[in-house]
Amino acid sequence: AADREAIVEHLLRNIASVAQEKFASMVAEKALEVGSTVVCHRMIDASMAGTPQAPVVSMATSRYGNYVVQRMLQQCPDRADFVARLKEIPRLKGFGKHIKATLNKRTGGALPAGHAA
Repeated sequence: AADREAIVEHLLRNIASVAQEKFASMVAEKALEVGSTVVCHRMIDASMAGTPQAPVVSMATSRYGNYVVQRMLQQCPDRADFVARLKEIPRLKGFGKHIKATLNKRTGGALPAGHAA
């Protein structure tokens, strides 16, 4: 239990860099998958810290980070603030298109203007 908490704490402190590395992002995804909803909410909070360049912005458009963001959406579907923050990202292109597709499935429609494919 102490080891698991140490891993979660490391993920929380370094969410932006961890999410963008191939194998570390898999650890983050696994933590979201097997962790409690409290862990998921803490990771979402860490990813949204800071404005306007919160870690979630770079995560959503990165090769590996977009998978972590998708997992966050799956594991904590009740976080309207997280969904709203993702919708604010001007252009979800490249790897971010996967986030856009997930958001479209959740909301049942297109994103607001300025969120080109």
